[in-house]
Amino acid sequence: MKNWIRVIFALNPKLDALTYSIDGQVDSLSSLTSVPTMELFDNIIRLNDKKVKIINLRVLHDKMKEAISEREHYIILHSARGASFGEIADKLSLDKGYVYRVYRKTVQKLTKLLGSYGYDKQKFIDDYSDITLINRTYKKLTKDDVA
Repeated sequence: MKNWIRVIFALNPKLDALTYSIDGQVDSLSSLTSVPTMELFDNIIRLNDKKVKIINLRVLHDKMKEAISEREHYIILHSARGASFGEIADKLSLDKGYVYRVYRKTVQKLTKLLGSYGYDKQKFIDDYSDITLINRTYKKLTKDDVA
């Protein structure tokens, strides 16, 4: 789950832009007259389903951020942005081992929180593997495909 936690924190700044992009796509589709109505509806429903998934990620991010301290947030966020534990420790003037222990405990806490909302690794794969930006971010952070 640590990888999904990192993905959520890494993507958070981009989620609003992604939802606005989806809104623009829906607006563009709704003005088309040459596309059969049912095909148009199917495309709009697909885009709105994608938007709901993106909004759910935002909610999960906010719930996770509320559940941790500022220090824990800093460590998780900078790890998600690719900083090493040594780099994080240097920025915070802390021991690298301490930063790693805080990171692990925070991941455990957030994994439990996500589980209470019904999210596990498989649910993330099922819900988000079809969204290109999420798949790319996951691959960048883990060097592996989502599914």
